[in-house]
Amino acid sequence: MNRARVSDAERQMLDLLPGVRAGNEQICTAFAEAFGERLRKFFVYSGISVADAEDLAWETLTIVFRDLDRVHDRDARGVLNWTYGIARHKACDWYRRNKVRLLPLEAAVNLVGRVSTEPTPQEVALFSAVDRGLAQLSTRDREILILRSSDVGGTFGNVAEILGITKGAARVRYARARKRAQDVLEAFPEVRKRLAGK
Repeated sequence: MNRARVSDAERQMLDLLPGVRAGNEQICTAFAEAFGERLRKFFVYSGISVADAEDLAWETLTIVFRDLDRVHDRDARGVLNWTYGIARHKACDWYRRNKVRLLPLEAAVNLVGRVSTEPTPQEVALFSAVDRGLAQLSTRDREILILRSSDVGGTFGNVAEILGITKGAARVRYARARKRAQDVLEAFPEVRKRLAGK
């Protein structure tokens, strides 16, 4: 792998993976600290509570350590994509169990505009409508909207890295998801008014 073109996450994985595979306790601890925090942020910015995000991050790492031998032939990028794949499944399971907000505030703001520090009753109604509307989207669409709007994802390069797709594919997938979301949301009067600047 060309180290000049890898992300920070890939560079960490590249540096730590051999020691983790060798069972070096010190390196395993460093790996858990580095990727535990990345995973925790991934879950938090997916709309999951901080306490549950911490638990899900450690559950994900437990699976990674347990099953790493199954991906012995993958390079750092492959293991990174596999790790985030486990995290995405964990997040989807959490949504199904808890039936809570389907999109975090950051992603909703990206679709309908910034709200005040203390949301007004109209803004509360707006985001309630956003939740109801986005419940109609697929998990795949919500996933990329969340990642594109979060500090963990953010850039298309990072989104592509997490999802295991190319940057171009991430752009196309995001554009399609955003269009579907806007089509769904425009059915709600609260959202139509906001988009019209009323």
